[in-house]
Amino acid sequence: MASCTETQHRVFRLWLDGELAARTYISHGERELSAFHAAQMAKQVQLSKEQFFDAVNCPLSQEEYYDLLRARRE
Repeated sequence: MASCTETQHRVFRLWLDGELAARTYISHGERELSAFHAAQMAKQVQLSKEQFFDAVNCPLSQEEYYDLLRARRE
């Protein structure tokens, strides 16, 4: 994912196969991710909360995530 700074947030965008596949952001001041914000980020990157935490903790690999996104576009 590419990141850039926009106002008070760091924005992350994922381009997959030439298309914007996912986008999410984090506030610069955040130190911990609340349950609400984790749920919002999971939704923005098109994962369930469980899948999102698997991605963060690494049981869900990058290629597995890409495969999930590709399958949802079909």
